[in-house]
Amino acid sequence: MADDESRSPVLTLRVVYDDPHLIEVEVRVVAGDWSGTTRAYTTPGLLGEGARGLLAWATRPHVPFSLEAGTDTGIGWVSRRWYTINRSGHLACHVRMATADESRRPEGVRRLALEFPTELGLAERFARQLMSVAESFAGEAVLAGG
Repeated sequence: MADDESRSPVLTLRVVYDDPHLIEVEVRVVAGDWSGTTRAYTTPGLLGEGARGLLAWATRPHVPFSLEAGTDTGIGWVSRRWYTINRSGHLACHVRMATADESRRPEGVRRLALEFPTELGLAERFARQLMSVAESFAGEAVLAGG
């Protein structure tokens, strides 16, 4: 049983660089044998606004909700999208990320896309943790698979 728990999907976000106008976040996602890490730039305001939006969405998850950091130019990008996957209201989080290798050539961009199941309560907890990270630039926000 412990082996199954260690393979449960998880997404982790933390701030690795900050200045008054810009922050760099590191996002790591692990789902079974798949994993990826990227770093992307955003602003503290956009991170906090996204966290509040996710928290509000969790009260009425009728349409998909998305958060992004960075841009899909090969430098660093992460997109997270939450949505219901059936009439019972079960949730999934779809994560897409891209990061460049050392060559900085378009062919060297590493990409990962995966979906994992989660729950409303876990999305709410992630949103609250994300708000804290956006305010303090410390700690991490963790979204567990359900």
